[in-house]
Amino acid sequence: MKDRFKIQIWILNQLLTSGGMTYQELRSKWSECSLNDKKSILAKRTFETYRREIEETFDIDIICDASRNYQYRVDRIDDIINDKIKIWLLSLNF
Repeated sequence: MKDRFKIQIWILNQLLTSGGMTYQELRSKWSECSLNDKKSILAKRTFETYRREIEETFDIDIICDASRNYQYRVDRIDDIINDKIKIWLLSLNF
């Protein structure tokens, strides 16, 4: 469970710091990530599960923008910026 949460935080941080990423970009970054010690592949279905869990946990929306080559990005970033607990969680280094 703790690894699952770390991956979710990692995905959310990737989307926030990049301004948006395609699934393929996330998958590529995951393959090089230090959290991925088992060198697993981030399957599309797994990513979608994590995406829904992130949305529920953080009460945010992650949208897929077809006009930007199907980039996933966080909608209403101000909701995160104005929430001290969310900012604290996202500032943790794993």
